[in-house]
Amino acid sequence: VATIVEDNIGCSNVKVLVDVVTGENLTIPNPVKGKIETLNQALGNIIEWPRRLVSTINDKQEHSTRKDLVYPSNYTDVNRIIKLLNRHAVNNMKDVDMIRIPMNELIFGSDKFVYLTREDLLHYCGMVEIGYMCILAYITCLWDKCDCARNFFVIDQSKISSHIKDCDLRSRNLANQLEAVNLEQKVLIPYNTGHIEDVVYCSFHWMLHVIDLRENCVYVLDSLRSKVNEDIHGIINVGLKTWQAKHDLQRYRSTPKWRPVKCPRQLDSVGCGYYVQKYIHEIVHNSSTSITNLFNTKNAYRQEEIDEIRTEWAAFVS
Repeated sequence: VATIVEDNIGCSNVKVLVDVVTGENLTIPNPVKGKIETLNQALGNIIEWPRRLVSTINDKQEHSTRKDLVYPSNYTDVNRIIKLLNRHAVNNMKDVDMIRIPMNELIFGSDKFVYLTREDLLHYCGMVEIGYMCILAYITCLWDKCDCARNFFVIDQSKISSHIKDCDLRSRNLANQLEAVNLEQKVLIPYNTGHIEDVVYCSFHWMLHVIDLRENCVYVLDSLRSKVNEDIHGIINVGLKTWQAKHDLQRYRSTPKWRPVKCPRQLDSVGCGYYVQKYIHEIVHNSSTSITNLFNTKNAYRQEEIDEIRTEWAAFVS
């Protein structure tokens, strides 16, 4: 799965940003020798892809019409930083323009980039539902500001996404990423569950999973208190078992304990991504406090609290 970022008429190739891959070790059609030769290496990068191998998704164009919407000024004009970033996206960026932000290699264990489109900026400034790149941008912001890598490790959700139909591959991808983790680190997994059938007007949903490897426990922070997502539940269980077996950790052979956390609950249908960012902010800035003690309320965050996160994000992106 990829996003077309440059399409010049007459060229045999188009430039795409690779979002999700299913066959990580497959060679790409136009490899860059010594740098990007396989799908795994292409993930998160912009590459040239043969036009004849491109198949577009019909609803992509419908979704992109939201770029031209004017969002309520109470969100875009909340402060000068967000207002200026929104104005820049509206007046200066084209639909194909992107902001490229280098990620700290300690986040995923390798050098990658965050690519933010004009649509991403408009959505974020307008307090509309946001995607993976917006969340990664905030994680990058936090990792650049403080020594988060000492206590936390982030799992790349694109490698365990439900877009990948092979569940065994998803679990192996999780186990492989856990190889870079030490037992003193908490593992953060911002995860998009896809469509939530019992929530009106919500086409997808972000939640946060936090794995404590030493305690063999998975904390679930879900701003909608939706039903247990059996899909990611199974992927994490199998991935943890695979990792434990490889390291012969006898004391961790039992099934991981799952603990839903009583965390602040969103009141709208689009706030889940912002809540996940707020959860991550609270966790990394209070690393010595247990998660169950850190979050112990059903009350929603005040808009001012969410705007603090949005302002921090906008200042970093700007």
